[in-house]
Amino acid sequence: MENNSIIEHKVGNATFSWNTQTGKLYFDGVECILFWLSPAFQLLLDAIEEVSGQESATVVLETAGYRMGETVANHYAGSVTKLVSELPRTYAGAGWGKVEIPYYSLEEKKATTRITDSWEYRINQVQGKTKIGSFFPGHWAGIFSSLFNENMWYRVNKSQIAGDEYDEIEFFASPITPQQNIHDFIRQNEQRKIYELEQTVIERTKELNSLIQDLSAPVIPVLEHIIVIPLIAKYDAKRADELLEKALYGVKQHNAKYLLLDLTGLKQVDEYTIQLLHKLSQATRLLGTQCILVGMSPELGQNIVASNYAIDEIISFSTLQNGISYALIQEDMQILKRK
Repeated sequence: MENNSIIEHKVGNATFSWNTQTGKLYFDGVECILFWLSPAFQLLLDAIEEVSGQESATVVLETAGYRMGETVANHYAGSVTKLVSELPRTYAGAGWGKVEIPYYSLEEKKATTRITDSWEYRINQVQGKTKIGSFFPGHWAGIFSSLFNENMWYRVNKSQIAGDEYDEIEFFASPITPQQNIHDFIRQNEQRKIYELEQTVIERTKELNSLIQDLSAPVIPVLEHIIVIPLIAKYDAKRADELLEKALYGVKQHNAKYLLLDLTGLKQVDEYTIQLLHKLSQATRLLGTQCILVGMSPELGQNIVASNYAIDEIISFSTLQNGISYALIQEDMQILKRK
């Protein structure tokens, strides 16, 4: 029927009307819009998935479908019979696909729908997906939840996108709700981010420990048979073992007769550090290498005297230069200035 700027058309049991003057479209008296499935609506969904992620978009569509289903069911005022007879024709007229409800039971709180060529299936097909979308399952879960006055959820028995003739979805009473799925998704997402952060921290810690290990005890060959290892900061059991291992390896690698331990960089001197020096002296002596302490501070000297570890046999000097000069003399060597 046409009347000036108003155009009406009946499709099935649904009425469409256009106001060509105002540019508005009505579906059964309610404002609506037309949207091209491809590429317009497809691009919209693609953008949502790109911004929020696939999992997040799935939860959003499922929740939106559920709430929309509740609104649709309220329109039928709890009349299951009326909804079953009218809603499939309404959806077919709106281009939502062919809907069948082969089974429903108020007593059992169960229902089954079969949907062929839904708009969601058609978009998913263009997107190249292989798994059924979440909007229509959530939508009909919302419809039956409202009609049966019972929280309903779903199970997909057949999927058109996976190659079946239609989407067959079974609905049943369940404690699962879209709200619960949202909370579960948020919690899982948070846990995943925490796990990823923990893994990043672990990897960074490994890198930093490796860097600290390399920097904290470098083996420096000074002259033939003479090496220097600077001791930096404070040593715990792990760093002490690493230092001992690196010192013995350096002695063997450079065939060192003299190992100078530079104590200038030590920040805290305790009994544990003095024990470490004692172990280093004993271990290198077994390899035929003399351990020499250089950079001896007054604090370190006092702590050594007060300790239970006698390291009197270890020669010590206040400066690295003096320690190197001592080693050169023992080797009957000297450094001369070039004329």
